[in-house]
Amino acid sequence: MKKWEQIKEIAERNASMKQDTYVGFGGLTHDEVLYFIEQMNGEVTEEALYRTQGRSPTIREMLDYNGQYNMRYSGYAIFPPRKDYRISIDEITFKGVDKTEVERLLETI
Repeated sequence: MKKWEQIKEIAERNASMKQDTYVGFGGLTHDEVLYFIEQMNGEVTEEALYRTQGRSPTIREMLDYNGQYNMRYSGYAIFPPRKDYRISIDEITFKGVDKTEVERLLETI
């Protein structure tokens, strides 16, 4: 996928210059998030799906609601050689969903 290749290229360029391999992304679909996780880990692992940052829901919990809602995901990827490499979702955008429905959904997560 084109977005993955662009983000990976930035991370590799940063690593070659001894800079941090943190790269932000935005507007990914459900399938693109899964593709990113697969590319980062060699496969979509349960560990990757159930990883969480702070008190946030897991990636799996965030992705599970995508079938009901038109959602886009934003966040960041940290690439090797950092030992804490991962994909993290920081923001979810709901398309065509009213505020009340979003608030109800967030109470269930």
